[in-house]
Amino acid sequence: MAQEPVFLDVARTEDVPAGTCRPFSIMGEKLLVCHVDGAFLAVVNNCTHADAPLDYGKVEDGAIICPMHNARYDLRTGAARQSFLKPLRTYPVKVDGGRILVGI
Repeated sequence: MAQEPVFLDVARTEDVPAGTCRPFSIMGEKLLVCHVDGAFLAVVNNCTHADAPLDYGKVEDGAIICPMHNARYDLRTGAARQSFLKPLRTYPVKVDGGRILVGI
């Protein structure tokens, strides 16, 4: 039986403006919280291709683009847009009272 995630307070909603991503570290997890199409999403902050941080990447069409190799990952599902790449780990997100909570 899968364990339910514990939701931890990461940031205020205004800390992640629309169309941007911000890196956070919570309980040893390096996260990238993104505000895309009105939703807050969270993925691991490392490209699966070269283990490069994604926080300097560009957000485009619901994807984060790795700044090192232009690898693209869907921010909602973590799916890689190139077949040879592994997907990114995603995290559940809730917004409560202007706060972003991420499930770890």
